[in-house]
Amino acid sequence: MQYVKFLTNRKESILFKFDSGLEKEGNYGKQYAYGVKWNGEDSYLYATEALNRLLQSINPLKNRTIQIEKAQDPKDLKRTYWVIYDENGVEITPRSEGQPQVPVPTENAPYAKPEANNDEIAALNARLDKASDAFKALRDEMLDRMKSLEALVSTVTSENAVSLHTSIKNRDIHETKTPSLEEAAKIVDSHKEIPIINELPKGFETL
Repeated sequence: MQYVKFLTNRKESILFKFDSGLEKEGNYGKQYAYGVKWNGEDSYLYATEALNRLLQSINPLKNRTIQIEKAQDPKDLKRTYWVIYDENGVEITPRSEGQPQVPVPTENAPYAKPEANNDEIAALNARLDKASDAFKALRDEMLDRMKSLEALVSTVTSENAVSLHTSIKNRDIHETKTPSLEEAAKIVDSHKEIPIINELPKGFETL
């Protein structure tokens, strides 16, 4: 089931089903859940203690339609107070209760969030700025480390390339052996065994 939501400086027309609301403990102290008809649908109106005092001061409520407004104090826009009208729009707020009251929760609902004041907002902005500066410093440090790492990798790669080239060159030099006297003699003897052809066999002259 939905609950009545109050917007600042806007009247809400509400039909009450009962004279009183069920007392409950909410996030902002005691609240009173009234069974009502709102926008043609069965709903709950969660009244703060201030609003409940106003409603009880104009009993009976059962089967009665009234209009409720969460008005904004023109001298202090952070302050709101309740104004009650009859079904024809004539104000019926009790005079003793018609003055600006302690600010009420934004939605007047069980889980509504309180509005932050200027000091809280300033403190939050300061914390965000500090966190942003710390993040930028960390990012710059990481970028510097990455550049140093890239330079180191480049240096190591160049040194490895030179070392590998030198190693290959030295290996080639060491592996190139001069033949011994015995091996040279064998090579000469093998050439001696190759027959020398002084004349071509018959049949090859015409080729």
